Amino acid sequence: MADRAKMGLKNLVCAVIAILALTVAVREARAYPVTQLTYELSFEGQPAWSPDGAKIAFVSDRDGHREIYVTNSDGSNQTRLTYNQYDDVEPDWSPDGSKMVFSSDRSGSYDIYVMKADGDNQIRLTYEGSNERAPAWRYNEDKILYHDPYWDGTIYIINADGSSRTALGTGRWPSWSQDGTKIVFSSNEAGGTPQIYTMNHDGSDEQRLTFNGLINREPTWSPNGTKIVFSITKLDITPDNWTYFPVLYIIDSDGGNLERLTFDEYEYNISVRGILRRRPTWSPDGTKIAYHYKGDIWVMSGIPGLPTKIAAWLDIDPNTLNLASEGKWITCYIWLPGEYDVANIDPNSVRLENEPNAIEVEWIWFEEEDQVAMARFSRSEVQEMVEPGDVELTVSGELVDGTRFEGIDTIKVIDKGRKKK
Repeated sequence: MADRAKMGLKNLVCAVIAILALTVAVREARAYPVTQLTYELSFEGQPAWSPDGAKIAFVSDRDGHREIYVTNSDGSNQTRLTYNQYDDVEPDWSPDGSKMVFSSDRSGSYDIYVMKADGDNQIRLTYEGSNERAPAWRYNEDKILYHDPYWDGTIYIINADGSSRTALGTGRWPSWSQDGTKIVFSSNEAGGTPQIYTMNHDGSDEQRLTFNGLINREPTWSPNGTKIVFSITKLDITPDNWTYFPVLYIIDSDGGNLERLTFDEYEYNISVRGILRRRPTWSPDGTKIAYHYKGDIWVMSGIPGLPTKIAAWLDIDPNTLNLASEGKWITCYIWLPGEYDVANIDPNSVRLENEPNAIEVEWIWFEEEDQVAMARFSRSEVQEMVEPGDVELTVSGELVDGTRFEGIDTIKVIDKGRKKK
């Protein structure tokens, strides 16, 4: 018993040191107002904001099992979407808001499923026989991230039809940047407690953002990519009890300016850890954060609006580019989210990029009825910047009000024999 007490005291001292170290580095924040959206005695959690900001998907066990529900963003019109005797959890929306991806254990272990936003046409995507959790749909392309929590966790990426499963690295709770180029996640691969990391969408260039010795989890990128919200759990350990103090923080995407968002010290015994303040998610305009706390859904508002960078959908033609061809143009079709008008694109701002090069648009035309912009780029200039293989091209620009947009499309580049100059 004495050894147990000594070990408990040692762990408590380590936790206190970590908490003090974190406190020194944290910028003091204003107290943002919060609104409670659900008032059930059951578990209500895992919120996910729709792309247009009008709705929030969430999980509730008010009817006996954890099922997926949707509500208006003010908490009204709560509607159940899934109906079975198993757990359906962790919903996320498709980029156009027409579908949801989620995790369910209806097959005996957790797998990834998709369904229409009204709950119809539920389709299983993964058949690994392990546990596939926390799916996240890429904002501007049909790609889905998820993690297998076994041991230190492994992050995977699949196509939206379940094909082409690829492991990206160690970690849990992956989340996309809105332009689809970066992933933020939690990992304890360096040993100790889970910390926040970022990496490129292909798993390269991993960067650690937090170094606080506490439990950092469930990060989500802000709509413009400059901030990350996540939860930090302070852990107080005594020989007879573990107590959690869940707190929300935001941090710059490069690891600077850590700011605490919540200040009430609501304690949770380890036996009820499922209702910690967790799963924060940004509204599309970046001014609100939804999360679950004390078993209900809450929304924090009044966060200063962040400069928005919206995700565009692209279709580059031709999708197979021959370096030996003599054509004049590369054409890119651009679609914006429903609340934006393509006619408001500033023609002089549009660029096609393949780092470190960029090409200005030669000509752009808008079809307002179908809400598509058609931008043409010099074929010879594009051919000079690419090499054979699968190549990601980025097209970016601004609306007349200064809102930036960006999208990515992948083309296949071939060379039938002519050498590039």
